[in-house]
Amino acid sequence: MAETLLDRAGVAALCSIATRGNALEALLKMEGFPPPVYVTPQRPRWFASEIIDYLKAQRDRQLGEKKR
Repeated sequence: MAETLLDRAGVAALCSIATRGNALEALLKMEGFPPPVYVTPQRPRWFASEIIDYLKAQRDRQLGEKKR
């Protein structure tokens, strides 16, 4: 099965943030955020499944902190 690759706009859409501005840049630089795969030297892409796994882990971590 083919894996879906996302460009920066796709990552922003999946994460419900703006494609321009500091929020996307900050997200892409966060510790633990999946690294890009470069399909060409100037075209980074991210695996959709890795982004989803990252978001789920963030949610689980935040929910765990609220229970304390």
